[in-house]
Amino acid sequence: MRVMGLVLAVSLQVGAVSAENADAPRFDNFIGLSRLLTNDLIGDGKDRWRTGSYALSLTFGDSVAAGLPSSPWQVMEYRIRAEVLAPENLNLATAFPDRPYAGVIGLGAFTHFESERFKYSFGGELVMVGPSTGIGAFQSELHNLFGMKTPSVLSDQLPDRVYPTLQGEISHDFFMLGDRQALIRPFVEAQVGIETYARAGVDVVLGNGFQRNFFTRDPNTGFLVTNKRRNDTSGFGFILGADVAYVADSYLLPESRGYNVRELRPRMRAGMVYEGGSFNLFYGATWLGREFESQKESQIIGSVRLGISF
Repeated sequence: MRVMGLVLAVSLQVGAVSAENADAPRFDNFIGLSRLLTNDLIGDGKDRWRTGSYALSLTFGDSVAAGLPSSPWQVMEYRIRAEVLAPENLNLATAFPDRPYAGVIGLGAFTHFESERFKYSFGGELVMVGPSTGIGAFQSELHNLFGMKTPSVLSDQLPDRVYPTLQGEISHDFFMLGDRQALIRPFVEAQVGIETYARAGVDVVLGNGFQRNFFTRDPNTGFLVTNKRRNDTSGFGFILGADVAYVADSYLLPESRGYNVRELRPRMRAGMVYEGGSFNLFYGATWLGREFESQKESQIIGSVRLGISF
């Protein structure tokens, strides 16, 4: 997975063209793009559990320059994501009691709107799990290419399944400091499907102009990711957050295989972002609490986004 992370970082991040300058399919009116590459290679470096993911969102609809519309379906986010979940040791015939290997691909659509006091996001995904996603095969090919041992645990990975998943979020924005330089956004979230949970948390965005951006949320880390900038301000900002989920069920940790899901799943995250006229960069780290009873400890994963427009 370390090699996979490096290849993805090069192929998907470096030299990316800004979506505002790119030709895009017009489902309605193109608003913006958000993307985030996450890998434990740039976190704690231990290559395990939630070891790597990539999420890409394209948003269409009414302008968000003055805020979100007051009714749903006027702004639509279309998301594709891929994720690798793996045990610590890939060279065992079976992972248990460590977590099972799973390749995950999600295709989703979400609408964003706001009322006088609250922001809303809801929608759904088709989450595909198993060998047919091609993620395990891709990782094996990379191992072969670089002379590494083919992971044995792939023969015992989670089988092919498709899980329809619904998700919704409600948040409220508070602005503080001079010229509204700090955004504080408490939120609650619920999901039913591939994993069923209820979550509550808070995000903080600091920096000149950043708190006015339109954000989407990365599903794995919880980071708010800039989708559309609302001004041309250049400079540094900080994005912080923490949340805890009450988890009722997880098909990624099936009880039928003997896994006991931990009911409380905390996360904490901190990142720094630079946005300029033709260049933007983000790096953040996320602490993930234990997800199942036999998981030995928590982990830290790193996330990066690099954009260059020409």
